[in-house]
Amino acid sequence: MMSIDLKDVKAPAVITVLLFLIAVMGSGVLFIFIYYQQLFYDLDTVKLLLIAFSIGSPIWLVNAFLMSHFNYVDLAAAGGVHLGAIMGAVVSIPIIYIPIIIGFYFDISGEWGIGSIMGLQLIMFLGLVYDDIVLKRHEKKNSKNKDLVGV
Repeated sequence: MMSIDLKDVKAPAVITVLLFLIAVMGSGVLFIFIYYQQLFYDLDTVKLLLIAFSIGSPIWLVNAFLMSHFNYVDLAAAGGVHLGAIMGAVVSIPIIYIPIIIGFYFDISGEWGIGSIMGLQLIMFLGLVYDDIVLKRHEKKNSKNKDLVGV
């Protein structure tokens, strides 16, 4: 069996793995536990982890893509893939965990939980589009005005 030397483990890799586990695996398991408890108790560990991964990973991948698409992360730069994975996880955590926390305190259906995740994802996407179109256009306009004044 291979031993792992902890001296060779880099900080970005550890942070990426921990955030991945929290954002993808942990959120999926908690989502199943909160909204589909009978399924949680009926599944064995491997099936539970596969379903948890299938719940959390699409959200994480979409958010990692959105962070790179809207130029918050440069994937071509050194360490860009790690940063993209980290940003995708950081953005995914509130999107997934807010419905989980609400479902913990209130008796609501699993469909509501799924719908609220989709709604929060849509709000985040619209916020990114607003930032890209309106705010960055306003910044470009102000920088052109400053260039004209300085002439």
